[in-house]
Amino acid sequence: MISRALVPLLGTLLFAACFDDSRGGDTGSTAADTVMTTSATQVSGDVTTTATTTTTTTTTGWTTDEPTSSTSTGGVDPVTSTTDPTTVSTSTGGDTDAGCQMYCAAMMASCTGTNAQYPSNESCLGACGGLPPGSPGETSGNSLACRAYHAGMASIDPGVHCVHAGPSGAGACGQNCEGFCAIATSICPTEHPSPGDCMATCANFMDTEPYNAEDAAGNTLACRLYHLTIAATGPAEAQVHCGHTIEASPPCM
Repeated sequence: MISRALVPLLGTLLFAACFDDSRGGDTGSTAADTVMTTSATQVSGDVTTTATTTTTTTTTGWTTDEPTSSTSTGGVDPVTSTTDPTTVSTSTGGDTDAGCQMYCAAMMASCTGTNAQYPSNESCLGACGGLPPGSPGETSGNSLACRAYHAGMASIDPGVHCVHAGPSGAGACGQNCEGFCAIATSICPTEHPSPGDCMATCANFMDTEPYNAEDAAGNTLACRLYHLTIAATGPAEAQVHCGHTIEASPPCM
């Protein structure tokens, strides 16, 4: 039996246990776990009676409706993170670099000989960096995702799909000038400072033949695409071949 002397004290402790100010008036409540332990001791003769009450209060961030005292094992803190998930880019490989690696591996394996679209894997990777990522599963439009789809299909029918998977897109993955200008403004910004300027210039190029990696001469868009893919190999190649992608291109006249 609890001594009458403890009743007022226990009443006070129960009131503290029931009090909850988790929402309060603070619009930016933060994580807090409050553990309150109170002990009361009464000595009666040779008997010592101790009453202990523990109150645990977990405050809640009302902007998330989740306990801010929850812990996270890795990942992003949903309360403090400033990362906007809508800005995360998507590509065929989870990120652009991985997508380009897989895309170029497929191109090098399936598109060879007269179906080749890039002179080397390094050229493919450089050009790929200028392509819009797109969304996984796309089968049309000027994007890496579309080209990756056709690069996969090229293992079945390279004669049809290699040119669609190549830098131009060949009408399946964007129009030829779209593919050319996406890469050109990335690799050769001095010669092609903006997409609008590039598209205006590209409209003057003769576009009468499908592109492959053997189009090294002739006054055509295909020839300029060839030199653009060489320029994409690295800085030294870009220094030489970017000048061959313009309207007054020495080898493409």
